[in-house]
Amino acid sequence: MKPVKILLPVFRWIMRVSLVLYAYVMYFDVIRSFQFGDLGYFVALIFSLFTVLLLVGGLLRESSITVISALILILLELYQLTYDVNPEVSQSFAIFLMIMSITGYFLATGNEKK
Repeated sequence: MKPVKILLPVFRWIMRVSLVLYAYVMYFDVIRSFQFGDLGYFVALIFSLFTVLLLVGGLLRESSITVISALILILLELYQLTYDVNPEVSQSFAIFLMIMSITGYFLATGNEKK
């Protein structure tokens, strides 16, 4: 059976929207708290900002915003994997790896229209 390539653009948008939804569910309350003295606040704010930029980047012809946003998101996920998550294989570890794989996809492909 051959791959169904016609569905690829749909699932690219689902990945973009799922990142924004993840940022909203995980970080909205943290951002609303306005705790400027907490590093977690800035991580949540930057993560949320760049997920929105990744979504907006999909609407543009150039891939620059998508690639830069994906790079920043991967760096944030690496930070969170290193400092915030237990080194054991756990639910949060798996979620961070899935988020990293989605952002890695956009870092590698940008806004590829093929």
